Parts: sequence; C-alpha cells; structure tokens
Amino acid sequence: MRPRITVDEISVHDRTEVQYSVSYSRRLQRFLRDIDPYIRYSEDVSDVPESILAVPLLATLSPVAWIRGADIYIDEIDESFRRALPRLYDGYAQLYPNAPFEAKSSLHYKDLVDNGSPNPDSEESRSGVLFTGGVDSTTTYLRHRDQQPHLITVRKETETRENAWKQQRRMIDAFAAENELTAHAIETNIKSIVKKFMVNLYHRHQLNESWDRAMFFGIGYPGFTAPLAYKHGLTNIYQSADYLPHKRYPKSTQPLLVDNLRWGETRVKSDAGELTRQNKIELLGTHFADKETNWEVSSCDYGGDASLSCNHCETCFHTITGFIVANYDPAAFGFEVDTGTFEEIKSHLNDREFDSDSGKLRFWLELQERADPSQINLPYEGVTDFVAWLADATIAEEWSRPLPVPKPEYESSMKRRLCIALPYPLDAWLIRWYFDKSDRR
Repeated sequence: MRPRITVDEISVHDRTEVQYSVSYSRRLQRFLRDIDPYIRYSEDVSDVPESILAVPLLATLSPVAWIRGADIYIDEIDESFRRALPRLYDGYAQLYPNAPFEAKSSLHYKDLVDNGSPNPDSEESRSGVLFTGGVDSTTTYLRHRDQQPHLITVRKETETRENAWKQQRRMIDAFAAENELTAHAIETNIKSIVKKFMVNLYHRHQLNESWDRAMFFGIGYPGFTAPLAYKHGLTNIYQSADYLPHKRYPKSTQPLLVDNLRWGETRVKSDAGELTRQNKIELLGTHFADKETNWEVSSCDYGGDASLSCNHCETCFHTITGFIVANYDPAAFGFEVDTGTFEEIKSHLNDREFDSDSGKLRFWLELQERADPSQINLPYEGVTDFVAWLADATIAEEWSRPLPVPKPEYESSMKRRLCIALPYPLDAWLIRWYFDKSDRR
C-alpha cells in the first residue's frame, strides 16, 4: 500500500493564523516532522474558503509526495489548484529526469470547490509580488510598478532574529507607504515540516540540488500567498526567477513550474529570468540613483540590528561588487563599505570561498568581464585599484571551464549507502552526527 499524507483539519485562529492538523504513514516519518503547521498573516483571513487555505500546505507537501510515491488525502481542494497539479508534476519530472517520478501519486478529496479561474484577458487584473527587498524581488517590482502591485513578504525561517524581521518589515512598510502600495507579511513553519537533510540524503544526487532550491522555492513561497491573493482579488503573483540561460542546474523557479501554479482566479508568473544578476543591479542603480531617499537592499538573511545585510557573506560581497562595477555607491543601498571591504572580498575570491552549487561563480565571472577601473568614480580609497585587480585577476582554471555534472561519488558514497541501509530513526541519527555540514545541506 502506498504511504499517505492526510490533512485532518484546517482551522483559523485569532482570525489571522491558519492551523493544520496533518498525519502521515510511518514510512514517511524519516522525511516529515511531526509538528503543528501554521501560517500567520498580517490581516484577517477568516473568510477565505478552506479549499484556498489548503494551498499553502499542499504546495509544500505535494512535491515530497510525488518524489516518495505518497498519496494525499484532504476534504476540500480548489478546482484551479487541482487542475494545476498534474502540470506541476510533469514539470518536475521533466526538470529532474533522474528523480523517481515514474508513478504518479494520487490526490484524494471529498469536495472539489470552484473558486473561479484565472482570466488573462481581464482588464481589472490586480497583482502581487513576492517581495523581500532584495535585488531580485525589487527588480520584479520595478518591472511591474505600473500595476501598483501588493508587496507580500514571507519571513524565510521562524528562527530569523526578531529584531531583523521587524527591521525588514519597517523598511518594506515605509517603502509601500511612500509608493502608495499595500504591504502584507507572512510567518509560517510549514517549510519546517520537511526534513531537508533526509530528503537530500535520498534524492540530492537525483535532483542535483538541495530540496529547497530544487523543489520548494518555485511553488512553496508563491503558495503561501494564496489566502491573501483570494481575499484581495489578485489575479497575478510574480515570483522572481534566477537567470535561466546560465544556471548550473535547473531550479524550481523555472517558468516550467512557476507559470503552471494557480488557484481560484490567481495565476503565478516567473519574472525576469532573462536578466543576469548584474542586469538587475544596474536596473536598481538607474532607478534609485536620482531618488531623494536611499533604498536599503536586503541582501542576505544574516543582517544585524543596524543593517538588513551582514556585509560579509558571499551574497553581500558580490552584490557590493556589482554596485561598484556599475559605478553606484553601495552605501546608498544600505551596505557598509571601506578599504577593508575590498581586501576581504579579494581574500574571499583568492581562497575560492564560493557556493559553486548555486552557480554564484557565474556572478563573479560576469563582474570580472564588466570591471573597468576607468569608469569608476566612487568616494572610497582603493576602489579603483580593487576594480583593476578584479579585471586582471587570475581566476582558477576550474572557474572558467564548463561547469561539471554533479559529483558521481555522492550517489555511491559509503556514508550515503550506510545511512540508507539503516532503519529509521538510526539513519537520521547517523546523518546528523556523522555527516559534515556540506553533506547535510
């Protein structure tokens, strides 16, 4: 008999928090945590139909069910969302042909609810943007600002520092007020249901990426917006895409997946996949350069109380460098920069401390191609020398070669085979205590 995931109950508490009661077969215990899932909105969602309230949970659990061959049981489901599921399944199977998507999982429901259907020709369309204040999502907002889109921000992890989350909220709320936009906030632990390290153990070698990048980002985050989209009549939800032509491995933000997600009268659209990271930085620079107020970019998840970004991680480094290469002052976008910053970035590059799995080395290669010290006029001692160094730096040979296929030893590694051979929960215990951090991503 196939393993099963059962959504036993969906309820709204305090008018803003949707709570789920979920049970699943013993065979899925190694992949799913026994927690009480919830999703909390910054406004009343008590009048949203249960079939729409189910979307945030199902958008996260469905890919896990598909890759593990499990069936899902639920009382009500939205008709548009149900029609989208086979197309989403086929998209995953096409993106990841080595993953075990051979036998389609089944969705069992009692009631199929018609909450309308997307109408791309509607002249009264309203839009929303998944918005963090980062380079990608701000680019998507700028491309669609004529639609006055709602800005929807998801707190990425429940363990994110409270002060950092409040600061991000204040920044986005102020930006929304200045531009006469509506801002919404979402907090949830739904993503934590999935034991990422166990899904990676069994399937990373087939997905060529970690579970969240390969399976969650593209439909999980947009799915969280479903109750808000229904309440406010949002017909389009825009999800920022990675740069598509030069990605090392496919990501779940591909249009093949994102553009097939829909519920009620809402459809999701992948946006700006044709733009490189540097294209987006230049778009931000051009737009905000003449503004009276600066725009603080939320570059990473590690910012402190004084800044939305940490200024020291790889994402911050290549974002800072991107603004410099484009001759825009990073300080105008919330970054703390001095001469020491340039030495820190040089050390980072010389030691090749880059996240090659996410394709970020492509960012550095593009920055090197564009680096021209004669075009730099910024108020930092040593900045011209830094750009000149970047332009002429000897990049390790493996950086410039075509990116390799996934490491073949991962699939046949002794660690992995030993863990999979053990019964649950011994396999989970061993991977936590024996595998190093990079293996548990």
